[in-house]
Amino acid sequence: FGLGYALNSWDAFLSHSGEQGYAPEFVEKYGLARKREDGGFYDYFRGRVIFPVFTAAGRVVGFGARKLREEDPLGKYINSPESPVYNKSRILYGLSQSKEAIREADAALLVEGYMDLISVYQSGVKNIIASSGTALAADQIQLVRRYTRNITIVYDADSAGSKAAMRGVDLVLEQDMDVKVAMLPQGEDPDSFVRTSGGNGFGKLLEGALSFVDFIIDARKEKDASPEERSKTVRILVATVAKMPDALKRDLYLKHISGKYGLRESVLQSELTA
Repeated sequence: FGLGYALNSWDAFLSHSGEQGYAPEFVEKYGLARKREDGGFYDYFRGRVIFPVFTAAGRVVGFGARKLREEDPLGKYINSPESPVYNKSRILYGLSQSKEAIREADAALLVEGYMDLISVYQSGVKNIIASSGTALAADQIQLVRRYTRNITIVYDADSAGSKAAMRGVDLVLEQDMDVKVAMLPQGEDPDSFVRTSGGNGFGKLLEGALSFVDFIIDARKEKDASPEERSKTVRILVATVAKMPDALKRDLYLKHISGKYGLRESVLQSELTA
């Protein structure tokens, strides 16, 4: 994955790039330097672990950087801004390394972070990609669709993770792909989970992945005590099913939902077309 380190210096990279013939303005244009108020420039990535971001074809177009020093005032991770070569919504971290494994397995696992992906990959589960540094976008799902139509989303078991997973479900369904959700134990992320449970444990987690219908029901189970909240859950489910281009799949999922809630399919059909 080409991990590296940015020296803890204000101008180490600028000095090096200058020796190679690159002007500070050029370095800033591609997100590797920032401009000071006095008109000078300074290195953007300093004293951090560096994660190169590759295109599917293997070209480095951007970077992520994780802090190492407690006194570092910036966030835990910082990322390259968009540039003439880096469009975040059209890049998936790890796809360059995992695309053949995805094609072979006919399935892709989607996680959030750089270390989530690398730890899982090192455990032997290699058909994995990450949406690092950006909210998941339709263009990213289209990238995956070149290699498989099956995605399992593996996000943290907190409210932010659940919301991200729900958004991911909608995007995958809109692309006429199949999606499941594997939820981690509370307080775990893929990196921490695979370090304690190994590749086999992660494989068992994936075996227990839920259909998007069961995932939404499970995510809202604590709110479903009243008819009002149950009807809200059903409407969320129907709205999600409505994103599916395939009419046959829509009907089959409506049948599944009607069985879960003891509702007539005709009621769900009318809600679908409302």
